[in-house]
Amino acid sequence: MRHTVKAFKQHLTLALCGAILFSGMVGQVVMADEDISVEERRKLAKFPQLTVSRVLSGKFQDDLERYLSDAFPLRPSFRKLKAAAVLQLFGKGDLGGLYSVMGHLSKIEAETNDKQIDYAAKRIEQIRQKYLADMRVYYAVIPDKHYFLGPNGGYPTMDYEHLLSTLREGLSSIKGIELFDTLNIDAYYTTDPHIKQTSLEPLVKKLAEAMGFVSKPFESYEPITHGPFHGAYAGQIGLAVDPDQLVYLMDASLKEASVYDLEKNRWQAVYQTEADLTMDGYALFMGGASAIQIIENPHGKTGKELILFRDSFGSAIAPLLLGGYDKITLIDLRYVSSEVLDQFVSFEDQDVLFLYATSVINSGGALFR
Repeated sequence: MRHTVKAFKQHLTLALCGAILFSGMVGQVVMADEDISVEERRKLAKFPQLTVSRVLSGKFQDDLERYLSDAFPLRPSFRKLKAAAVLQLFGKGDLGGLYSVMGHLSKIEAETNDKQIDYAAKRIEQIRQKYLADMRVYYAVIPDKHYFLGPNGGYPTMDYEHLLSTLREGLSSIKGIELFDTLNIDAYYTTDPHIKQTSLEPLVKKLAEAMGFVSKPFESYEPITHGPFHGAYAGQIGLAVDPDQLVYLMDASLKEASVYDLEKNRWQAVYQTEADLTMDGYALFMGGASAIQIIENPHGKTGKELILFRDSFGSAIAPLLLGGYDKITLIDLRYVSSEVLDQFVSFEDQDVLFLYATSVINSGGALFR
């Protein structure tokens, strides 16, 4: 009797697995393929081109495997099931380096990469020597979320002080501004690596004090809620989580300010409230990543300009610096070579700030073209 029950369970398990696989195969044939995964913020694989050379090289088989994985019916639901099983049922600490602790999703940043940090410092110094002689130049580093969450969750954590000291040594000719003490974990979105704009007052004040510009008091801004925001980590980890709320700060100057996007060759609003933010809600701020953008303040009377070398964090920070400057030029070196900057930007008598997250400095080779 016991043997019969055991055999029945085995047959039932095989039957269920077979039914799931068969249903998936039928679904792939019947259902139309999706072009993108909103949750993962990426394009999904298409059925690969079938040629003899691609089959013999193994390229077709590799592409077919990616396509079958991406096109499997109810894939988002299965991703959520897998994440819940790994992290909650089996108690594993992370899923591909992503984890959940203290109500936040984050990513493990465990190793300090001296080679990459040195490279970042050398490239910044080269830019200073080539374009920024006799200008007021500063740099500052924003801690990633893992700096606050890693120790609390018992996760391996990089030596952040070593990163900062290595950078200080490589950038001894540039004034550094310490920003770690201006933030805490509550300043970050729970589902995304970025900082909430409403939490930036201590950071902006610290920059203003160090760089000698006047920052606007945050009481003068009106916080406006744009709507729910599922950040990058939410899609990557696959857990079912509550969304953040996208909130931006507005005043008369920001309402009338214009942003010229060199890549798109157009003027646009500081906040992209009418744009399609399905793939990236954080693109609300300045339209997201772009090689070179210029913000002009119609109410500006300071006679000062700022050049901001930045990563994605700068999109939300730059509008809040506009009170101290008539014009801010944002440069993202991931999308434009530093060798040709003088073809697009005039370097003369501006303040200059290199502002990057620790995760970006720790992978400096990916930042500077």
